[in-house]
Amino acid sequence: MCSILTFLTNKEFSSEFVSSLPERLKRSEKRGPDSSGSLLINNSVYLGSNRLRIIGDDNGVMPISSFCENYHIVFNGEVYNHKELRKELESDGYNFKTNTDTEVILNLYIKFKEDFIKKLNGIFSIVIFDKKRDIFICARDRFGTKPLYYLSGEDYVGFSSDYQTLVELLTPSQRQISKSALSALLMTRMVPGEKTILSGINKVEHATIQIWDRKTLSCNTYRYWSPTCKIREFKQSEFNTYFRNAVNRVFEADVEPSILLSGGLDSAALVTELGYSGRIGIKTYSCTFEGAQKCEESDISYNITNGNIDESAFAIEVANTHSFHHENFKVNADIDEDTFDQMQAALGEPIPSTNALGLYLLGKSLPASERLAVSGTGSDEILGGYETLYFKEHAENHINTSNASLLKSFSNFDSVCIEPLSLLNSDYVDTQYLDQYLKQCMSSFDEDKNSHELLNQLAIFELNFGLPGWELDQADRLFMDFSIELRPGFLENEFVDYCLSIPSKDKSQKLPLRNAMRAHLPSHIVDREKLPSLSTPKEFIYGAFFQKELERIREEPLDFWNKEALTKLIDTQDKESIFDLLYRVFYIQKWVERYLGDKSKMTYRVIN
Repeated sequence: MCSILTFLTNKEFSSEFVSSLPERLKRSEKRGPDSSGSLLINNSVYLGSNRLRIIGDDNGVMPISSFCENYHIVFNGEVYNHKELRKELESDGYNFKTNTDTEVILNLYIKFKEDFIKKLNGIFSIVIFDKKRDIFICARDRFGTKPLYYLSGEDYVGFSSDYQTLVELLTPSQRQISKSALSALLMTRMVPGEKTILSGINKVEHATIQIWDRKTLSCNTYRYWSPTCKIREFKQSEFNTYFRNAVNRVFEADVEPSILLSGGLDSAALVTELGYSGRIGIKTYSCTFEGAQKCEESDISYNITNGNIDESAFAIEVANTHSFHHENFKVNADIDEDTFDQMQAALGEPIPSTNALGLYLLGKSLPASERLAVSGTGSDEILGGYETLYFKEHAENHINTSNASLLKSFSNFDSVCIEPLSLLNSDYVDTQYLDQYLKQCMSSFDEDKNSHELLNQLAIFELNFGLPGWELDQADRLFMDFSIELRPGFLENEFVDYCLSIPSKDKSQKLPLRNAMRAHLPSHIVDREKLPSLSTPKEFIYGAFFQKELERIREEPLDFWNKEALTKLIDTQDKESIFDLLYRVFYIQKWVERYLGDKSKMTYRVIN
């Protein structure tokens, strides 16, 4: 929906810094092209925002201040239950000067203080300045859909939706790569939790609220929600009701939403639910790489980085069922350097996952008039859809597997034949942070009481790890580069909580969703296996750009690479089998060279 840029200091901002703020805010204008606003308070607090209008009218320019001028807010995201919350607040005597969900949040904070966060159902990053208490409140939604980074200096703290805006505040000598973050990035394609690749910039974690004291610049942090498994008897009718309510909430907006309709079950279910609720005129979109093969049963793959499959025929069939307008885009599989650079710039913080290219090209293909799209993201994670991806067979065969073994499988499900960390010089390897974070991801799961709940173990892991650290962060940044809000269609608070109560035996292979759709969709769509339809195709692997860069990296590796292991990797003949790992190396080197200086003028250091 928007971008956030805020700073606080326990001194006063310099005139040079203040004069630089409009340009710094403008750099995230793609996230909010409709309006821009800022507020400077006592030359020690700055709040800035660019707005993409999804809910509310033109009077919702941020920052929004309370009537008493003691509370100020900038906000990125959507609150699905804002209408109910507004009615509750109005009945308690709270007044509003806008019709935005932003002001609903502000009044909730005024009434409930830090407990306001427990009332919100939606996707968001929030920064509130409480002038009376001289504190900043910063928070992100349960699932980490909307980004929020922060940089803590000696006498100031800065927050931004845009990673590169904060990178630019670091001097060359401050651009220090964290060993533990670099190790995690190479192992899992992301840096989970609070860390980022650079030691000086952190993330506000998902489901977390921070309270910053402006005078001391100290911070108290706590997690306000953790996914928990509370098993109860499954009833299909109950599932259907929760799903219907979730779809109605996720599609709440003052602009017409569209749907990213791949042709798979998840997005087809969203279309079907909307169609039968009476919605008309919805636009749906799909995307395939040129040269993609028509979908065949033999195309099923349990590896997310394989495949160039055309599922558009299924998408068209689903859209036509409800007379929705569907458009399929064909994009070039031989991706050039300019396109890659644009995608990398859109991501900001490095996430070297091969499906980012396809998502970026889909976002780029959507009409400029689109503002809001909804995807099927979240269904596989909470409903057991990744059972075969992780386990290569049914989950019941793994019920006696220890949490430690499962975590290793969960975090490297492509089972690459080369140990990723062997590509780093030993001095740059540090796995302690990743190991601790992986264990933390399962800390809320009682292994003894739920020994047969493997799919719920997987759901909790994904809600703590893969979704906030990779899938949601990546998708938001790629689509917001085209000023399009992308909502995950299955990640609504009450629906997620309910899905974690479904016994694993009852949701194997997403059975509740399949059964909910049987009366509405043909069996060849309901019972389809999941396919990696928009993964980067092999044409990119053998393209001139990728090959040229690999050869250059082979000859001019950055100093943290193990040159012998790197050369062996690049010289491997069957590059398709190791493409995912090759891509990680390729992406990391390109990112470091682009943003931290190339080998000829090193402007970064690697530290603990």
